[in-house]
Amino acid sequence: MAHEFSAEVRGQVLTRDLNRCVRCGRYLPEGAHLHHRKLRSQGGPGAVENGITLCAGCHRWVHQFILAARASGLIVPSWADPEASVLFTWRGPMLLTVDGGYTMHSEPYVPSEW
Repeated sequence: MAHEFSAEVRGQVLTRDLNRCVRCGRYLPEGAHLHHRKLRSQGGPGAVENGITLCAGCHRWVHQFILAARASGLIVPSWADPEASVLFTWRGPMLLTVDGGYTMHSEPYVPSEW
């Protein structure tokens, strides 16, 4: 399974995320970073349910504060399925789907002690 995002997958991720950073909501008409929720180093695929749009600042934050990023679903552990892992976004908690869509998740966000 390829670990890089294809042009088709990149387009699906950007469309699903409304060309906005999923963490801060910043509109990114150009220069969006695509992030692997299950990291490439952990075998994360370049699949639409594993990709999210981040601005450069939030992408740095995710890799600098890994535990906080895991608590918000921006990073999922190597053993986890990104499709089954809740992602807390500026739009609310959601589950990403293999068809390039999402479903809103009803679980309330309770921040952990970072």
